[in-house]
Amino acid sequence: MGRVGRTRTDASLPRRIITEGVLRIAGSLDITAIAEGIETDEEYTGLRLMGVRYFQGYLYVRPGFKPRPQRRCPKSATPPLRNSGARQNDEYTERSRPDRCQNVMRLVLTSISRAQETAMTLVKVSDLRVVERLPGWRGRFFHSPNMTFAHYEFDQGASIHEHFHSEEEVYEVIEGELELIVEGAIYVAKPGHVAVVAANAPHAVRALTDGLVIIIDHPSRPELG
Repeated sequence: MGRVGRTRTDASLPRRIITEGVLRIAGSLDITAIAEGIETDEEYTGLRLMGVRYFQGYLYVRPGFKPRPQRRCPKSATPPLRNSGARQNDEYTERSRPDRCQNVMRLVLTSISRAQETAMTLVKVSDLRVVERLPGWRGRFFHSPNMTFAHYEFDQGASIHEHFHSEEEVYEVIEGELELIVEGAIYVAKPGHVAVVAANAPHAVRALTDGLVIIIDHPSRPELG
C-alpha cells in the first residue's frame, strides 16, 4: 500500500495537482493509497473527493495505550471508511488482510513539499539565478505555497506587452519609474508606490527609466522562473 503524506486541500493549485498526480500513479500501479496525518474534516473531504479511501490521523484516533481510544469517523463519510491507524472490525483485521497486500509494492510518499510546511522560509534573493524572460527584464524568482515573487531589474524603454491572467498582481517600485496601462488607463508608479492589478485585467508595462521592481502574484505561478 502506498502512503500519501499530509497535504492541505485548501493549499495552492500546484500542491493539488501534485497530489492528484501521485494518486493517478498509485492507481496505475494498482497501489492502494493511504492518506496520513489527517487532522481536519476539510482535509478528509478534499482527499475523499480525489478518490482516497483509507485515512489515518488525529481526526480519527490519537495515540494512546489501554483503554484503546474510540475511533471517530467524519460525519461526511458515507459509507464509513476504515482507519488504517486503529484496529479494524472483525471483517478487516491485520490477521485477515488479503494475502495480495503482502506482495504489493510499498510506495512511501513523504509530505509533499515538506519545506512549505515550515513556519518560515528565509530566501536570499541575491543567490537566486537571473532569468531574462523579456528583453530588459532580468528577474529572480521564488515561490511560497500561495504566492510568486519576482525581483526585476529593468532597463529604460523595456516593455511588457498587454496581457492578462487569473492571478492578482502587485507591483512595488523600489527604484526608477514604470508606466502601467491597465484596461486602457495609464498610471506612473515611482519609488514608494504599490500598484495592485486585479485578476484578469488586461495590462501592459513600460519602463520610463532604469530601475528595480518587486512583482508579486497571488495565487502562485510556478511556471515563472
